[in-house]
Amino acid sequence: MQSDNNPLVNLMTPKIRAWCYAILFLASLVFSLFQAADGDWLLFVGSLLTSFLGLVATANASVTPTASEIDRVLPPE
Repeated sequence: MQSDNNPLVNLMTPKIRAWCYAILFLASLVFSLFQAADGDWLLFVGSLLTSFLGLVATANASVTPTASEIDRVLPPE
């Protein structure tokens, strides 16, 4: 359940948040590959595991609107 006190809920729609999380995941994945190219395998593994947190955030960004979001868009009858 999402809290209305979360600033991301009020500023961005879930679809935009999911795209932002996906972009951050790809950026951290590219950073991990640069670490591997440098030969720093310990930092590569650490940053690779950390980059998967972006996938968790993307999966948790619900793209179906909540009742409060629908009420903000649709006027009551």
